[in-house]
Amino acid sequence: MQKIGRKNLNIKLLFIPGIIIAVLCVILIRSSSRIQEINFKNRQITIYDDRLESNNAGNSEIISMDKCSTGLQFSYILKPGFAFPYAGIAIPLKDSNGNFLDCTPFDNLNIHISSKRLFDCKVYLKVFDTAVSQIDDPLSERYLKKDLILDSVPVTISIPFKEFTESEWWYQKNNLTLKDVAPTDFSKVTALQIESGATAETGVIDTITISKIYLTKSANIYTLIAIVIITILLITFILIKTVPFSKNSNIIITYDKKEVSNYRDIDAQRISAYLAENFSDPQLSILTMGETIGMSQKKIAKIMNDVFKMSFKQYLTSIRIHEAKRLLQETDRLVIDIAMTVGFNSISHFNRVFKTATQISPLEFRKRNNVT
Repeated sequence: MQKIGRKNLNIKLLFIPGIIIAVLCVILIRSSSRIQEINFKNRQITIYDDRLESNNAGNSEIISMDKCSTGLQFSYILKPGFAFPYAGIAIPLKDSNGNFLDCTPFDNLNIHISSKRLFDCKVYLKVFDTAVSQIDDPLSERYLKKDLILDSVPVTISIPFKEFTESEWWYQKNNLTLKDVAPTDFSKVTALQIESGATAETGVIDTITISKIYLTKSANIYTLIAIVIITILLITFILIKTVPFSKNSNIIITYDKKEVSNYRDIDAQRISAYLAENFSDPQLSILTMGETIGMSQKKIAKIMNDVFKMSFKQYLTSIRIHEAKRLLQETDRLVIDIAMTVGFNSISHFNRVFKTATQISPLEFRKRNNVT
């Protein structure tokens, strides 16, 4: 039985303390947090690809790059030739006087971004290091990388600066080791680069759209503690002043609750059941699934983001990789057979996605789990 209680509260006494709490919270949060947008529309953006490599150059290329009302958009295609095909854009972050962008007052880099083909991408922050970087050698600047999984629906991805890591190739290119470099100094950021990721397929045109880039600093823990303390004190004051100590102050009503499921939960179950049954289909996409279950792509993407906290591509990939790991552990089937079984139509694509998800190759995974 569900119970409903009614208390005789004085609404006028609740109003003033409530306003005080709200005002104090706003003041404290604003004083300890900040935001700064990076306006890339007025910057000279450059494109690059693996055709610029001095040894064994590739054939990948940026097909187009446009600044439009929705932001920045570029299309690229990866082609065989270079060992690890790539293509991307570079956004300079120095100001008109040549001063570096100082990111030390901020905690996160935020990018509102989407990919037409649901591929991933790499985000590089280039940082000038006075100990190793040279003005006339851009590759001597430290390249800090973060891999992002993208969706066809534009979303804002927040990247803490502490999650950017040094690229191995940068150490090799500059003949350096970990002992040769100091901790990263984010006060001298020179550029932001966005390029194709490890799961991008060759021979396929992808379009990446970037609507907004900005830096943020969250309220620190001391500010949040102060807000909690103030809120508790004011709520205590409200309760003392408004809650009457009368035995007859409550009226209890009982009734039977009706068990009714939300429409969103039902739709989420339909999506989950369909992917569980059809994940091994290499042609499976958000479009084909939507046509089969009678649901729009936009609705599917929203439900998956709200309920599963993943995009369609992330959810599908996680199922396939999970099943591939099980087959690698429990069977002696060839890696290519397992890749095809779980829905990949290319062994090279499977290897890239598997290594991105687990940090090791399928064969290394099988070896570590003692499967012959």
